[in-house]
Amino acid sequence: MPTYALTAPKLLVLGLVSLLLAGGTACGKANPTSLYVPPAGPVEVVVTVPVFADLVKQVGGERVRVTSVLPPGADVQQYNPSEADKAAMRNANIIFVNGQGLESFIDSVVLRNYKQGSAISILSGAVAVEDVAHKDKWLWLDVQNAMSYVTNIKDTLALVDPPHKSLYRQNASAYLDKLRALHNELKQGFASIPESKRKLVSLRDSFRSFAQAYGFEVVGSLDAASTSGGRTALEQAIKALQVPVLFTEPGLDRAVADSIAADTGVRVSSLYVDTLDAQVATYEQLMRFDLKQLLEQLR
Repeated sequence: MPTYALTAPKLLVLGLVSLLLAGGTACGKANPTSLYVPPAGPVEVVVTVPVFADLVKQVGGERVRVTSVLPPGADVQQYNPSEADKAAMRNANIIFVNGQGLESFIDSVVLRNYKQGSAISILSGAVAVEDVAHKDKWLWLDVQNAMSYVTNIKDTLALVDPPHKSLYRQNASAYLDKLRALHNELKQGFASIPESKRKLVSLRDSFRSFAQAYGFEVVGSLDAASTSGGRTALEQAIKALQVPVLFTEPGLDRAVADSIAADTGVRVSSLYVDTLDAQVATYEQLMRFDLKQLLEQLR
């Protein structure tokens, strides 16, 4: 089987937190002259949230086998990976994480459960610094950022599995064309909502990048209502700005949203953020579902 020489500088270009190939360390150091043998079978990939699983499948096709740590209906910021999740990480050739503080378990779980010769890639590392200055964790809700994630995925797969790099490049190119069209579709759709009505109150503070890309104002999040003062301020903002609807997320607790809606006389709806299910099975479907919901609720 062919072997491939790997050099440390290539790892930095990809924005990898570490590439543990041929005796590398968690600090991203690797022997510049080490030889690496690619996976013989499917590339085993672990991702932290379901939406990343779809991005990886779009690029990797049948060459990858993907496991998502976060189950439907769970909050990635509160989730504790199971023993099965840890076993999947130990078996993975690549672990994709978001970074930006989204996953609370990177240090405690991910960096303690990988095998020598595996790669750990920070997807948000592919996004320009100016785009992450506000420390948004859910960068992929701006399709342009999702395109950067796809490029990161393509480059990582090609580095870990060089014999199939042309496949990854071809798949990524075709998928990026679809995402460019999706981005334009969203911009055109959201432009039909009067600017004065493009105001968001979401379950978590997850729409900063989305709002910046598509011309919305983030009024606040229901997370901020965890204290009496925070709840009062949020309810006052909802009334003052005439926000008509609060957005929760499928599978997550909506009790706070229902309570605030009762106090302020607004509706409750839902938007997808990081999970996928039978109704919304791909990233493209997720973004189009959110487009449809926002048009119905705000236009």
